[in-house]
Amino acid sequence: MLAIQAGAARLSTDLRVPDSLTVGDRFSLTVSVVAPANAQVTPPDEAAFGGIAVKEWNSQRAQSAGADSVAFSYLLTTYVPKPCTIPALPFLVVTDSLTDTLRTEPVPLRVLSVLPSDTVDIRDIKPPFSAGKPSLWWLWALLVLAAAGTGVFVLVRWLQRRRAARPAPPPPPPYEEAMEALRVLEMDNLLRQGMVQAYVFRLSEILKRYLERRFSFNAQEFTTEEILAWLHASTLARPARASAEWFMRESEPVKFARFLPDDLTLEQMGREVRSFVEETRPLPPPPEKAAESAPGEATRGA
Repeated sequence: MLAIQAGAARLSTDLRVPDSLTVGDRFSLTVSVVAPANAQVTPPDEAAFGGIAVKEWNSQRAQSAGADSVAFSYLLTTYVPKPCTIPALPFLVVTDSLTDTLRTEPVPLRVLSVLPSDTVDIRDIKPPFSAGKPSLWWLWALLVLAAAGTGVFVLVRWLQRRRAARPAPPPPPPYEEAMEALRVLEMDNLLRQGMVQAYVFRLSEILKRYLERRFSFNAQEFTTEEILAWLHASTLARPARASAEWFMRESEPVKFARFLPDDLTLEQMGREVRSFVEETRPLPPPPEKAAESAPGEATRGA
């Protein structure tokens, strides 16, 4: 365990790695940052690890009186069969207008080759010579595999034709689909698991899917700037437009710069997406238009 302090923020690391590694062995690294309350902590990108490969990572944030603790857990490995080093990793801590850069200490790793040290390359040994009638078992095995592959191909094509012939049920209306997706996202509790980036990506996908189905434009292929331009030019009510614009701007650094906002901002993101869906929900037709759409019922009433 190594602790480093810079300004009002503190950094500590916990590396769990055996004395010697072989190529592909996995080991864990946990970096904990204690910073003032509501400080923004940004971890380094994967390129900062140099020759060390990041298999997966996640973060967890805990709040206490006057301070926040953010833990970044990494699962690492290396594919280079020689000694290497985990470089010093920079973590940015932004408190109000002050920025601190905390760096871990570089850690050398001992990586062993999977081949014994006395292994030599024997080049002058030839394969054994066999006499007599050759065995044809491999030919029969090849024929059986070919027949099995043909059978699987025919079965898959038949299932595809049958599925294509059966009409798919129509999707639910855009409003109902979006509200159900938000309900499922809330039940998944991604924020409690520290999966902030995954949570914001899911919210963004729900909003783009709703925009595409509700307003009939290819929102899922649009960039953030293109969607903001569409919102600005639209005739949507100002509260709805403001909710969508705020979410699109605040979610961008979380999705692509690994920025970690505070809990209040994350909760507001979910509220703004839900508010936009509610504000733009299609209204039911007026009673007189509903009566015109059912002339048979009007005749029977008369």
